[in-house]
Amino acid sequence: MKTILSLSLIFFFALGAIAQSSLASAESLTPEQQAEKMTNQLSQSLELDDNMKSKVYQVALSSARNLQELESIKVSHAATYKSKMANLVKDTDARILQVLDPDRAVLYRELVRQREADAAHEEAVQQRLQSNGN
Repeated sequence: MKTILSLSLIFFFALGAIAQSSLASAESLTPEQQAEKMTNQLSQSLELDDNMKSKVYQVALSSARNLQELESIKVSHAATYKSKMANLVKDTDARILQVLDPDRAVLYRELVRQREADAAHEEAVQQRLQSNGN
């Protein structure tokens, strides 16, 4: 269950759109709203031009729709969910990198590295809390 939560966090951090503190509200957004939020965040972080912003929106919308479909198996098929979620994150990252120019790709890769560090930290915190009986 910890891994599922971590993968969900990774997805949102990967796109740099939804902060960890707003994860609960992000789950109630439509795929279109999620895509818009993700696109706006990346547009601000990477200073995307209109063409890139449009393409990133399409990638984000596709990913948000796929995430919505995955939510139905989150509890009943946790291992499958985990695997598919990891694949979705990798695919989304790869598709976004295809849209970006080399300079923005470097910045995006740094966002990805930060997301991974944040997810690892979150998982460590969760493990400590569970080991302390919380």
